[in-house]
Amino acid sequence: MLRCYVTVLNDKSRDAVYVLRCVEKAVFRLLKVCQRLLPYKENIIDELLKSMQLILKLDARVADAYCEPITQEVMHLVKANATHIRSHLGWRKIISLLFTTARHPEASGFGFEALAFIMSEVRGPFLPLT
Repeated sequence: MLRCYVTVLNDKSRDAVYVLRCVEKAVFRLLKVCQRLLPYKENIIDELLKSMQLILKLDARVADAYCEPITQEVMHLVKANATHIRSHLGWRKIISLLFTTARHPEASGFGFEALAFIMSEVRGPFLPLT
């Protein structure tokens, strides 16, 4: 999945459209995998959420192009799986993604909705205070 992205980055002869399609597939498949496995695989939850760090490392132009749908997927992931996220590391990755998208006008609404959900619905000692 992410091999496609890495391969494209290393091959400068690829056109921009192909790069964007490849990145889009990798990012959204990663988010879907996280969304589907979080409820069932408690032993790898932190690894799944840590893999979302790759989204934070996207090139700024690519991240800007997909900021709104990425934020929407993260919001759905939070709403569907908040009870399964029980570590500071997991919440830190999610909040970092939401924080990054807050400056994007089209994505900020979804990010704030996810943060409002977290603040009102999620309870537990695993939420980071800082």
